[in-house]
Formats: sequence, structure tokens, C-alpha cells
Amino acid sequence: MTEQEQTLRDWMHRFGKRMIQLAFYYVKERMTAEDIVQDVFVKAFTRIEELDAHPQIEFVLLRMTIQRSKDVLKSWSYRKQRLTGMLPLTRSETGLPENQLMRKLGENELLARLLGLPLKYREVVLLYYFEGYKSREIAEPLGKSNRPSAFA
Repeated sequence: MTEQEQTLRDWMHRFGKRMIQLAFYYVKERMTAEDIVQDVFVKAFTRIEELDAHPQIEFVLLRMTIQRSKDVLKSWSYRKQRLTGMLPLTRSETGLPENQLMRKLGENELLARLLGLPLKYREVVLLYYFEGYKSREIAEPLGKSNRPSAFA
């Protein structure tokens, strides 16, 4: 295995799940989200030497995932496709079955409400709350100012 292949495997291991979740938040379909992440990793592999030197590789890969997700959302084939499937927000949890059911219902309701937001709001919420980015880190790639009112 070459050094480049090992680097790509490392990125897949470190960032793959997070990228799939992020893509899912856009396209609302697990298989499509996985396809998007696969496309991003293929593109990243073609530019691996350039990207490997980047100090914030995770941010770059997440931005590539967002861009590819937006491209898919704009595509004719995606708009005609029926959206199905749900990606769980959390890993399996221990506890009483009633508690697990209540947590799952709450997660599904939260996910449904989040996915119901318009894309411009959903994007900011996802990056801030789920990915942990600061408002200035979100504002720059979106071309917005760092003021809270700029995201509206």
C-alpha cells in the first residue's frame, strides 16, 4: 500500500462517519449520502498531495462534502428521486426499553424538524451545533459576515 493510499484510508477512518452524517443532513437519504462521500474521497485522492499539506484537512473535506451535497440537490435525477431512509443520530444505547423508545422518538422528531428547515438555516445549524464550528468559521466559506443577523 502506498503512502497516498494510507493517507486516504486514515481520512476515511477519521472523517468518514461525520461526512456521511453531514451529507445526510442535506440530502435526507443514507445511500445518496454514502455516494456523495465516496465521490468526495475519490476527488480528494486525485488531489491528495495538495490536500495532505492543508492544516485543516477536516474542514476542507467537510466543505467538499457540503458542495457535493448541494450539487446533488440541484441535479435533475435527485429532484425526481423519492427520499427514503433515516440515519440514526446516536449509537445504540443501553437502558430500559421504554427509555430507549422515548429517546428514539425524541431524536426522530428533532431530526424531522431539523430536516424541515430551509437549507440556508439547516446548513448553519448543522455546522454550529453538530459539527462544532464557531460562527466565524461558518461565515467565511458561506460568504457571510460574522454577525448573527447575517445568517438569516
